[in-house]
Amino acid sequence: MKPVFKPVIFERKEKDIPNLLVFYYGYKKDSAIAEILYEWDVHNFDKGENVKKAIAFNKAMIKKYLELIGEVSKKYGKSIREGNLDNLDLLNSSEGLHRSDEWKINDSISISANIDLSEHYERQGMMATVPTHKIRLYVMNEREEEDAGNALSKEKIGL
Repeated sequence: MKPVFKPVIFERKEKDIPNLLVFYYGYKKDSAIAEILYEWDVHNFDKGENVKKAIAFNKAMIKKYLELIGEVSKKYGKSIREGNLDNLDLLNSSEGLHRSDEWKINDSISISANIDLSEHYERQGMMATVPTHKIRLYVMNEREEEDAGNALSKEKIGL
């Protein structure tokens, strides 16, 4: 577990997809950014169990995801990719549509993105499989708690 503060959260309005929530996590020791999470998730705004969306909505989510990974890939190169978003028929199956992309920028910074889309709803007793409409993009600055080399020590501040 990272030694971080509770996140600072911002919301940005979107047109055809869920509003964007951005979570900024800072290290407790020096307030440097530890992680940024960009999240477009229907469940942040619609708490219903069986929230289904039209095919146009799912296509808008796929378009947004492809735009995001396109922008990151332009800057950092090709991602390591798993899954695909080609077969829209899977939206109504228990499998759903999934894709993830990862970029390792250097020893401490990495970026990962994923999308999960499903219109499948199934209830079995207390357990339920609910429709999912979510995009997440993480920017992570991994470091050990002691690795605050860029932070100014009390001695350095005194100088």
